[in-house]
Amino acid sequence: SPTRLSMRLPCLRRTFHNLLEQNQGRISLLTFSRETNISGQEAKDFLNERAQEFNGTFELGENGGINYLFEISPT
Repeated sequence: SPTRLSMRLPCLRRTFHNLLEQNQGRISLLTFSRETNISGQEAKDFLNERAQEFNGTFELGENGGINYLFEISPT
């Protein structure tokens, strides 16, 4: 539900940024769903919003999963 997700937003955003750093700007839908313990649809909604916010793109992975790609600046 939106309320459940909005309550977890800080944690979701933290996990999102951590995964971006660990994977050079690439996040798979399955990994994000597993790491945050939210449903695949909830993960997809969250990542679609981030893709709009940060001009991210996505591609279909070799196994048919969705990978989100974000430009990250080197730290």
